[in-house]
Amino acid sequence: MKPALISIAVILGLMAAFVLGTRYVPQQPPHSAPPPRSLVIDAVHDLNLQKTCAEGAAAYFKSGDNHPDSTHLFGYTNHYSAKLGKCLVLVEYNDFSNPGDPSTLVTIDDAFEGTNIASCLYGLDNVTKQIKMKLCMANMGTPGAKAFSTFPAWRDYSDGMMGS
Repeated sequence: MKPALISIAVILGLMAAFVLGTRYVPQQPPHSAPPPRSLVIDAVHDLNLQKTCAEGAAAYFKSGDNHPDSTHLFGYTNHYSAKLGKCLVLVEYNDFSNPGDPSTLVTIDDAFEGTNIASCLYGLDNVTKQIKMKLCMANMGTPGAKAFSTFPAWRDYSDGMMGS
């Protein structure tokens, strides 16, 4: 009789474990739906435009045809502006043509059209060691031309254009 009681106790124990075990199974998080196909296609298209822009900006920078002879290329960054539909390249040059007053020239150009969108020429004041603007403008040669009166205003504009 004792083995029968043990068997019943084991069976009851297994049943209790099964019932309790199924009650406390952690819930699986719901599966999220994949993004709509149009969003995936748009993301791939944007990546292709960014890649094309990066390649175009590199070629523009390396061509060397885009800067005055008295300057030395310093560096560049690129940004594909979906808003403008343009590949922008910000190029920095150092100008040592006047040894007593070296300058930095920063331009924002359309990498494929080769047109200038904005430029800023500035240097350091030899006494105060503060940035002194020489000329900073956007949309030069157009009715919407804009001159900047402070360097921070120019930097805000250029950061906005370059997606910073």
